[in-house]
This record gives sequence, C-alpha cells and structure tokens, in this order.
Amino acid sequence: MYDLICVALIVALGVYLWPTWSTAISAHMPTAPPWGTVRDGLLDGPDAGEWARSIVALHEGRFSDVDIHRAPPWLIMVNIMMVFEEHVVLAGHLTNHILMIVAGLTVWLIGRLSTGRSLGLAAAALTMVSSHSTGAASRFGVDMAVITTIPLTILAAQFACRKGYMGLLAGAVAGMVMATHFSTLPYALPALLLIAMAGKPGRRRVSIPMYLMGLGIALACWEHFFVLVSFEDLQVSFANGIAPGYQGNGMVSSWSAAIAVIQAGAADATSNAMQQMMLQIRPYWLPIVAAKGLFWVGVLGPGLGRSSTDQSDPVATRLWVSLDWKLGLALLACLAPLPLLAAAQAPERYGANLTPVAAILLVRGGFSAVAAALMITRQFHAYGNQFRGAVYACLGLGVLWGELQHSSIFIAPQHPSSTELGRWALGQSLKENFPPNTGVAIVVREPIVAGHHDHCPAHVCPEDATEESFAQCLNMMNLDCKSSKLRGSIPSI
Repeated sequence: MYDLICVALIVALGVYLWPTWSTAISAHMPTAPPWGTVRDGLLDGPDAGEWARSIVALHEGRFSDVDIHRAPPWLIMVNIMMVFEEHVVLAGHLTNHILMIVAGLTVWLIGRLSTGRSLGLAAAALTMVSSHSTGAASRFGVDMAVITTIPLTILAAQFACRKGYMGLLAGAVAGMVMATHFSTLPYALPALLLIAMAGKPGRRRVSIPMYLMGLGIALACWEHFFVLVSFEDLQVSFANGIAPGYQGNGMVSSWSAAIAVIQAGAADATSNAMQQMMLQIRPYWLPIVAAKGLFWVGVLGPGLGRSSTDQSDPVATRLWVSLDWKLGLALLACLAPLPLLAAAQAPERYGANLTPVAAILLVRGGFSAVAAALMITRQFHAYGNQFRGAVYACLGLGVLWGELQHSSIFIAPQHPSSTELGRWALGQSLKENFPPNTGVAIVVREPIVAGHHDHCPAHVCPEDATEESFAQCLNMMNLDCKSSKLRGSIPSI
C-alpha cells in the first residue's frame, strides 16, 4: 500500500512538472499537441536536427543513413513512441516527458531496495525538480535518456545482488546504457563493482558471469544491427566535446586544443564539479556547505545498513556496524567522470546528466544524520521501529513538499526563442517549395527535417564573422554540393 502511494506521488509530480501552458505569442508557430505546448513541435535541443534525421532514417528502415554519432537506444525509444505519435518531433518530446517520470521511479526503487521507500521518495523529488532535469525533459535530444538510464544500471545490479540469474538482465541493461551516448561508455563498471561487493559469495559465482554474458550479448546486438562509431571517430567526438567549434581545415576536433583545455582547468576541477552538482540538486533551504558534507556522509551511509549489534552498544559502534558503504561506493563510481568533465570545461549538461546519482547520495547523507540522531535519543527514550519509520516518512514527505513548493520556477512558461521559431518557419518553407529527398546547402540541420531533405556541405564551415570566413564557407559549399549525390535544385540558405 505504501509503495503504491509513493509511486502515485512520483507520477503526480511528473505530471505536475509536465509543461501544458498555452502562449499568447502572435508569431507563426507549430500547433501545440493536446498533451504539451508549442515547444514540443520544435527541434530545440543540442544536435536536435541530426537526432531527428537519424530517427526518421531508422523509422524508414534506412539503417545505413543513421548517423554513427547518434547512439541507437534513444532512437529506438522514439521510434516506439512514433506508434502513438507519428510526427518525429512530437514523438521525441513525448518520449522525454515520459522518461522524466521513469527517472523518478528508477531513483525511488534504488532507495526502496536499499534503505527504504522514504529515502527513495526524497531522492526522486530532488532528481525531478532540478533545472537540468526539467530542461532536458522539455528539449528534443538524448540528455533525458542519459539521466534515466545511468541509475538504471545500479537498479539492475541491485536485483542481481539478490538473485544471481538477474545478472543477465543487469548486463543487458549495462550494454544498453553504454550504447546510449559517448558519455555513458564507462557505465558497465559501477554496476559490476556493486555486484562484486554487495552480492553474497555464492551468488557472485552466478551473477558476475551472467552479467558479463548479458553485457556481451547486448553489445553484439548493437554491433550486428547498427553501424557503430569507430575508435577514430570516438576520439574526434571526445576532442570536439572538450574543445568544441571549428578548428581549421574543415575540422571540428583537435587533441592539442583539448589537452590544453584540460590542463588549464585541472587545478579546481573537483571543487568546481562538486559546486555545480550541489547547485543542481540541493534543496533550496539547505546551505551548500551542509549539502557537500551530507553528500560525503551518504557515500559511507552510516546507520543505513542492517546492524546486528545490541541497542545498548555505543552509538559510534552501531553506526560503524551499520555502514552501507558498498552501494555508496558504487554510486560514487558513477560520478567519477565529473572532475574530468569539469577540467575539460565540457558542456554543463554532461555533468548535470549525473544528477540522479548525486541526489541519492545527498539524501542518503541526510537520512544517515537522522539515523545517528535517533540512535543517540534512543539511549534516553525507548521507541520501536515504527517511530523510526514515521520519522523517515516525515523526512521524505518534507523533502517532496519543499521541492514541490520550489518547482514553480520550473513550470513557468518557457516561450520559444526567435532562433527556434525561425528554423521551424524555414523548414516549413523548404517543405512547401522543394520536393522530399532533394538537397539544401545549409549549415544547420533542424530546418531540413520537416521536408525530408538532405544537406551539403559535408564539411564544417568556419564560424568567424569575417568576410574571409564567409568566402571560405561559400567555396566549401560550392565544391561539396557539386560533388555530392544530391538531386534537384539546391537552394542555398
């Protein structure tokens, strides 16, 4: 019964955060779907045009046209959603809105299987009511899938710790997460670490081989059905992520530039990463210094594990025996890339995609502090486990209520930008005036999705606002578009 109430509260929070406002802007814009807003008709996320083109290619069975830089899992999720919402842009937005609720339920289950439903409820609230999560759920792109699937690896590993044969499922989940985005490639390791530490010796002999088998099968399936990125392309993508932008000679990556960026930001990387993460997830009433302290307490989890000591033992002894460090260490391993991302000055969304994991650790620290206080007071006044459960429930509901009060700033109308509306209007014009499968000379991808157009040039134009760079771009377009296989008249945008 209590579990159903928690699930209902999380779903209700997700629905409450779901944007459904109307806008009074008089500009020409897409029609809002019954379940959303005009923004759900716009390609408004990072690389949104490229993602949309790959989704359409997969939907039409043109596997060779799927961009190797667009990992398959989110493409498949959106294609499944296209059964119910056939327009690719609407389907992508609807997928992300639903993934927001799935992320909250996943985080709640992690807390439910470790300490209790109240801890999971508080962590789910912090995850969902954060600027990055609400923003990712409203954009077209893969970020919401990353936010959801990384904690899913830990949840699957928890099941594998309980039942050895569940290691096969945990491995398959890890294989899916590895293929979700370049930034998720290492995330088979934290789950394996948790199984190796928390599983009983007898179960580990089954769960670990099953985990590796499931992981291998999942990766083999991706390799069989999709053209995956090569190691060389992977290097280019990482270098571009660290030092984005035009690097000369038609290139968008440079390892020398990337290494220079990392060296420049290495000194304060860890503190900057922690500061940025706490700003994302801490309750608005909690000082950031206290949030950092509770985060590290949550890694060890004193008072959260099962204690076999007598109630008359010293509080320090009982806290030591009841450490829940194994799950805490696995969760901390999920956050290992944060200092590197901070040193590389990578886009903030890469680090913010780990919000759910940090939220769990922060809430674990808060519940550990309450557990210690209860152990101290129990020496002077005897009470049963029901009282402790009631205190935990009040804490979980209190965090949920506080986040709900704070969420008003995230559900306020976010009107489309002029750039988003302009690209949409341009796409409608191209769709009306040029037949599908013809080419467009354009340096952005969003406008060519609506009319099923292809593009040139294949190389990246210089971005400098100079006459020389403009001339170089025109020359690049002229060469690439003439040598391409694009059919029909090619408009230059």
